[in-house]
Amino acid sequence: MEALLRQVGIVEVQNADTLIAKIAQNTKGLEQIIRHIIALNDQLEHLSGFVGMSNSNDRIKIKCTNAFSEDGIKEFHAQVQRWAKKHKIEVERVPLKDVYYIIGKED
Repeated sequence: MEALLRQVGIVEVQNADTLIAKIAQNTKGLEQIIRHIIALNDQLEHLSGFVGMSNSNDRIKIKCTNAFSEDGIKEFHAQVQRWAKKHKIEVERVPLKDVYYIIGKED
């Protein structure tokens, strides 16, 4: 998990060990999907999207910030949905926001 944090640009987080443990406990099959999460972070960069730790929820979030256009926002959502379907990863969208939480590997 620490490698994931470094890969997606999260270097120092207060209480990181505690948060990492909570995220790992709350995310089904996290060890199996870490490499896919890293790849998604790279794929979303051109859309002002990223993968990181949530401040309000003990989960990994996928977020679009500062999308340059409505088409960019639509492409962000489409990429997240394709990624989740391809890798059989359950995600939950935050209503009315350009944010998803990674729930974990589908059963």
